[in-house]
Amino acid sequence: MDRYVQFMELVRFGMMLILKSFEGNYVVTYVISFFLFSAWEYFVGWLLERFFHTKYWDYSFYKTSINGRICLVNSLTWGFMGVAFTEIIHPIISYIVSFVPVEIINISTPIMLVILLIDIFITIIKINDINVNMKKLSEITANIKEKIAELKESPRKATKNEKIKNSIKELKQKQTDLKEKIEKQTQRLRDAFPKMNSEFKKKIELKIKNKKKN
Repeated sequence: MDRYVQFMELVRFGMMLILKSFEGNYVVTYVISFFLFSAWEYFVGWLLERFFHTKYWDYSFYKTSINGRICLVNSLTWGFMGVAFTEIIHPIISYIVSFVPVEIINISTPIMLVILLIDIFITIIKINDINVNMKKLSEITANIKEKIAELKESPRKATKNEKIKNSIKELKQKQTDLKEKIEKQTQRLRDAFPKMNSEFKKKIELKIKNKKKN
């Protein structure tokens, strides 16, 4: 998921290029940056919550926040960053790029775009895979409970009970393997967003915590 965030940063960087046309006008650049990047941050926050049921940042503790997705402090910072990029960073980058042959730029640009698109595609697949495994884990847990209940209902049927016990043992092994897989899949996600607030994260942590109990 951290790759997805890197892509978002690149898109944000691309949006900064729009400000190039306002170079030299600090006030206009600041105002446009304030609203442009605030709107972008809000949209990305909404997008992640809508499709991944995850809140990767939460500014609710600020009185000036809007749905926890943006806040005045960040918006003011975006304004300064827009001015800094337009007046300082972009001129330096333009100077460096001027030494690169046009042919190389024309070839490398589409290649980089393809790499970014592939990266996004892979990231989405990985996130979907986590969701699928979480669903499988819930189903296995439910099956274990059903088998345990079935075992209690027929305490005198030795042969049947033996089959149920073996079934429970197999299900618990699958449960353990799946929990370990989910833990590995989500480690980078939890490391990248330690303050992440989501029902998805809570489910992940709960499943991993229950691993020690089962």
